[in-house]
Amino acid sequence: MKYILIAAALLLLIVTPVAAQVEDCPATVATGIAAAASSCTNLGPNEVCYGHADVSAIVNCEEALEFDSSGDIIPLSTICALRLSPLQSSGEWGVAVMSVQPSTYPASITYALFGDIEIQNAASDVFALQVWASKDADIHAGPGSHFEVIGVLNKDETVETNACNCTGNWLRITMSDGHIGWISAMDVSILGESGDLPVVEADTPVYESMQAFTFQGNEGETTCTEQPDDGILIQAPAEVESTSLQINGTEIALTSTIFVQSIPGQHLQIETLEGSTSVTANDSSVSVPAGTRVTVPLSLENTPAGRPTVSTYNADDVKTLPLSLLPRAIDPVASLDDEIPHIVGVDACRVASDRGETLCPLYFVNADGDAITRMDVEFVRAPQGTWTSNFREPPELIDGNNTSGVLAWGGTCSLGGANFIGPVEWSITITDEDGHVSEPFAASFNCVE
Repeated sequence: MKYILIAAALLLLIVTPVAAQVEDCPATVATGIAAAASSCTNLGPNEVCYGHADVSAIVNCEEALEFDSSGDIIPLSTICALRLSPLQSSGEWGVAVMSVQPSTYPASITYALFGDIEIQNAASDVFALQVWASKDADIHAGPGSHFEVIGVLNKDETVETNACNCTGNWLRITMSDGHIGWISAMDVSILGESGDLPVVEADTPVYESMQAFTFQGNEGETTCTEQPDDGILIQAPAEVESTSLQINGTEIALTSTIFVQSIPGQHLQIETLEGSTSVTANDSSVSVPAGTRVTVPLSLENTPAGRPTVSTYNADDVKTLPLSLLPRAIDPVASLDDEIPHIVGVDACRVASDRGETLCPLYFVNADGDAITRMDVEFVRAPQGTWTSNFREPPELIDGNNTSGVLAWGGTCSLGGANFIGPVEWSITITDEDGHVSEPFAASFNCVE
C-alpha cells in the first residue's frame, strides 16, 4: 500500500529566515502575485508551476526534481505534497499554480495555492492494494452480485483495488479499459502488506492525482491587511459540465470558482465566488450559490466531523484574493446584491404515519436579509397514496436568522395497508417579504410506522 506521508513528498518554499515581521508586506505580496501570474501562463494539463519565493528542495514520489526559478514546471504525477512558505517567517510569500485534468474531464481545472499551506495528494491509487484471484471471478458494475456482470478476473490474475463498500465484502477496481468494476472479496487474496481501504458508494468517483487531496492552512492572523488569507483558489472552465473533487474527505461537484481554506480540528471553508457548487459531507449535501460560503466542521484528523452549513460572505472577505492567478476573470462581489432567497439543503426526514405533522429542517440563505414570508410545497410524485400540496404563511424559523437559517417544512402521511412509502417527492419554494421567490428545490421524505 502507498501512504501519504509529508516526509515522502514536500515542496518546500523556504528562504533564509529574516525578521519575523515583514517590513513591506504589500510589496512582497504584490511581487509574488505578479511573478506567478506572468510566469505560469504556459501551464499544460497535469502540471505544477513554481510561482514565487525561493525553493530549497522538492522531494517527489519517484525522482528528485527541483524548481530553479520562477516559471519552472514539473509533472503533476511526480508530486505527493506541496508545502508553501508563510510570509511572516520567511520574508517571502509562497505561490504555486497547478493544472489538474482528470482523464474523464474535457478541460483543465486550475488551482492557485498561496500562503502558509500544505497540500497532500489523496488520489484513489494512493490507497491501492494488490490482490490475487484464487479463481475466475466475475466483475460486476456495482458492489453486489445483483449488479450487471461486465467482465471476468481470471484465476491467478493480479489487479489493484482502491476502495471497498461499507461491509468490506466487495472491492472496487479499475479495469484495463478504464471502467470501474467490483469483485467479491471472497474471490481474491491481498498480496503484501494490507491496509485500510477507503469506504465508498457505488457511484463514488475514482479520483486521479490531486483531484482528491487533503490540506491545511495557518490559523493565525495575516501579517497585514493587504495579504490574502492562506488558501487555494480553484477554477473550473466556464460552460463545462461539473467535475468531482474531494477535499479533506468532503465531496465537491464544481461548476464554478471557489476559494478554499482549512484549519485542522476546526473547519473546512469553501466560498463560491461565481457559478455554483454542491458539497457533501457526513451524508449531508448542500447547494452553495455564488456569494455564499459553506463551512464543514473538521476533526483533528482533517475529516468531516459535522453537517455542512451555508452562510453569506461580504466584499471584505474576498477583496484581497489574487484573482489574477486564474485563467478566467471573475467578479466575486457581483452576487452579493442577490435579492433572491435560495434553498440550499434539507435533512433526511422520516414522517411518522398517522401522528400529525412532522417538522423537517430546510436550510436557506438570503443575502438581503428580508424575512421569509411564505413556503410553497408542491407534490411531485410518490409510489402510492394521495398527497396534497400545501403552503405555510409565514413558515417557522427554527434556527438562524433571515440571512441564513433553518425553516420547518411539515409533512403528514398515512401508510394505510403499506409498511413503508417512500420517497415522497416535493418541490419547495420560499418567498421573502419583497416578493422574491427562490428557485424550486427538490425534497423528499419517507412515510414510516
